[in-house]
Amino acid sequence: MARRLFPGSLVEYKSGLAAALETTQSLIADSNVKVIHEATFCHDGILVRVDILERNSDGWILTEVKGSTSVKSHYLHDAAIQVWVLVGSGLNIKSVRLMHLNNQFVYMGDGKYDGLLVSQNIDAEVKGILGSIQEQKDELVAALNGDEPDIGMGPQCDKPYVCEFCSYCMPENIPEYPVTILPNLREPKKSDLTSRYSDVREIPESELTNANHLRVLRVTKNGEEEVDIAEASALSELPWPRYYLDFETVALAVPRWEGTKPYMQVLNRHHFPRHF
Repeated sequence: MARRLFPGSLVEYKSGLAAALETTQSLIADSNVKVIHEATFCHDGILVRVDILERNSDGWILTEVKGSTSVKSHYLHDAAIQVWVLVGSGLNIKSVRLMHLNNQFVYMGDGKYDGLLVSQNIDAEVKGILGSIQEQKDELVAALNGDEPDIGMGPQCDKPYVCEFCSYCMPENIPEYPVTILPNLREPKKSDLTSRYSDVREIPESELTNANHLRVLRVTKNGEEEVDIAEASALSELPWPRYYLDFETVALAVPRWEGTKPYMQVLNRHHFPRHF
């Protein structure tokens, strides 16, 4: 959608890195090219692909596009690394922007999406990060060249994104009922419990305050299901035949139906009534 709203020349990656780098340099050398999508650069061992690179009168504007509805702190580091590589490659970056979804945008069903994406200037934030990138890069390269780090799994494994090595790092001797079976267990409680207990049955009831967690703990310890008698009695009073309606919702980043916004929950019309 960003490419559609801000047309430009796309750097394909199908032919490999060398071709993408060469294509990028050709487009930069052509003054008639005003906007480049996926411009590819490599500097000091770091490869980046820029979402939108826009030529202005005396330099370039770098725009990073994200699917969220706000600017998040790790996006700033993402953009700063790109600026560091481009400056190292000889480009004059005049401004840095972060483009994200406008959660106030309402699609009118007319195929027009002007206003769906909004930009924020992040020059100051990026400038404050640039000075630390070389040191961070050196530390990361040293880590890659060093021994496998000896560190337990924790909240860092899924923030800001789920690490692709989680399955590798997962202990082989996982208990039958790990602490993480507690539904919607959130930080800092999650880290606290997992650091002291491996099996959920080891947790004293006094450690839990959430009624649902306590219920799961009791059922797991006792090995017997718990049935809410009040709910069961209410169901038994319903007459026959009974009809059940199952439905799902979708929340699309780019709204598809008239009157909807980005990530607005919309009822899926493919529901299936069932008769018993």
